[in-house]
Amino acid sequence: MGERFEKGLAGSRYTDGKIDGWLKRLMYAVLLTSLFAIMAACENRGGETGAESASPSPSSASPGSASPSAANATPYSTPPASPGKERGVAESLTELSICQLNRGEDGGEFGGASACIVNFGTEPLPMLPPLSLPEKPETYALYMEEIYFFVKFGTSDEMTLERLTRQIKAEGGTLKLEKEQTQLDRSNIRYKGSVTGIREEAVIFFGDIPPITLKRSDRKLVYEVEPDLVAGKDMLLLQGNELSTKLLMPEREKEAVLVFSEPIRTDRANIAVYGNDPSVRGPAGKWLDDRRLSITVPDGATEWHVNLENIFSVSGSYFGEHWDGSVRLSKVPERKWRQFPSGEPVLESAYAKYYDFILFSPDNRRALGMIEMGGPNADEGGRYYAVVLDRPGQPPAVVRSPMHFPDVLMNLPLAWLDDERIAYVDYQGLKLYDIPSGRTKTLVAASELGGYFNAMAFDAHERTLYLLTQRYDEAAETIRIDRWSMDGEGKTAVIRDFATTVLADKYQALKLPIIPRPDGVFWTKTRDGKAVTEFVMRDGRKLETTGATVAAAGQKIYVSERPASDKPKWFEWTPGKGRSVLPETSGRIVPFGSLLTTEEADGTWKLYDPDKKRWVAFPQQRKTNLYPEQPFQAIYREDVPK
Repeated sequence: MGERFEKGLAGSRYTDGKIDGWLKRLMYAVLLTSLFAIMAACENRGGETGAESASPSPSSASPGSASPSAANATPYSTPPASPGKERGVAESLTELSICQLNRGEDGGEFGGASACIVNFGTEPLPMLPPLSLPEKPETYALYMEEIYFFVKFGTSDEMTLERLTRQIKAEGGTLKLEKEQTQLDRSNIRYKGSVTGIREEAVIFFGDIPPITLKRSDRKLVYEVEPDLVAGKDMLLLQGNELSTKLLMPEREKEAVLVFSEPIRTDRANIAVYGNDPSVRGPAGKWLDDRRLSITVPDGATEWHVNLENIFSVSGSYFGEHWDGSVRLSKVPERKWRQFPSGEPVLESAYAKYYDFILFSPDNRRALGMIEMGGPNADEGGRYYAVVLDRPGQPPAVVRSPMHFPDVLMNLPLAWLDDERIAYVDYQGLKLYDIPSGRTKTLVAASELGGYFNAMAFDAHERTLYLLTQRYDEAAETIRIDRWSMDGEGKTAVIRDFATTVLADKYQALKLPIIPRPDGVFWTKTRDGKAVTEFVMRDGRKLETTGATVAAAGQKIYVSERPASDKPKWFEWTPGKGRSVLPETSGRIVPFGSLLTTEEADGTWKLYDPDKKRWVAFPQQRKTNLYPEQPFQAIYREDVPK
């Protein structure tokens, strides 16, 4: 190497082959020193081209829709270094995010689960400021297998980065640190670290920052709304998972108090708030003690969003899922549910104003209130609801939240079996909710059902629950229907390939409603791509007509046909007595109890008069929420005048 160096130097334009020996030796020594320093830096720095990770990065979270205000937010800012003193990790840090990971079946990051625990530094997560750096050792719960973290420093100097990253160490596990990826922007270098092989706990040291301990635990932070029945604060807290938690409160109330399961580090709690109107501002909350947080909804706001993600208990617990920290407070006006057309109230409950639909028990003493939570996701049909059990003299009980209703409300994925049992279908299978015990058990798992919900009904005459599930037969390019049944003892049976159905639109299969009547059951099926309605009498005899079942009124059934013109035709059919065509209407026909309703093109609603054989105007103006698509009852909801 020295020989090559000397030859190159001798031919340079600086010496022209006449450089003195002492200068040559000096330059030779300087070059060797620089080379050794570079080689050492490469060895100590670790890999410079780590593959891009599938783990979620805090800086890649989706942004919110409004600018929040924050309580107790003290973002760390990089102070100037003392004259003549090198910056430490605490002074240089601009980001420190600590996360956790469960790997997928193949041992990789894809297919597993991950979540970020805490974010320090100057770079905030969307909608949530970072916590200030710890001033004393801190402990956080570890709910998953491994730890990973991201660090970034306010410098691009290689020697400084090497010095700072060498101060990152770990005990209780194996530490790996590398640059997150090869970056074109060399002034914004980010490192990703991981700690694996953890038994009970791991301690991570970031230079002069107090150590951070992550300890295995299965205890997660939860909260509930503080009850105050004396003051009449009839509030309802509903878990919504990805749809966020919903806290419903009367319009008259201004404050809600959340009660946490453990004492909270209130001095380290960051809370972000924003309303549905960006011009409305308000406080982020007030700690009444170390377990109770008071949230005030400011005047002018009907919805108030609260982000509680940066809340930790004294023991280090936090929410099990990030969405548990998102709470949406909604003010709801006083409303009543009434019977059509009498206007008599049908449910005297302080919580009735929250319900978007009601299904009564056979004895009409209990009710299932359905509250819309949001959705659908992607190309799903229907909506997501919370299902709440409402009983006289008792607080409401949440049966399921959120629950996907794949179709319109006239085709519910739940049914009363008697006054104390409710059957429902979700993505996990067919389930049974027992009211006296408050327990839910799975009758048929989703893997055994082998398909998705299509239709369900309870036949009170036979005391049998019927469930239709659909599955796509790719080889035959057919949507096949299996019929499940459950008797009064809870025994289930299945008839595979009971029927077939067709696509109703680009994504959704045609639903095949089941309508039990005292003298038989109406079934909708398809034949040669067209819908037919079959009436199976109790003695086994069958009658059939073309078209899909829409509604039933006494012994009559209303069916619709969709000919090649794609404009549906509607018929009234009495099995054994023929059928007659209904007058045309510009709107879609839907059931309203035993009535038929239609919304005309101009927005007016009409009823079908079977005696006059024509559509007539509603006997009242549409100032109320009539909620058609009710095959079981004809009820509506109206606002109570202030």
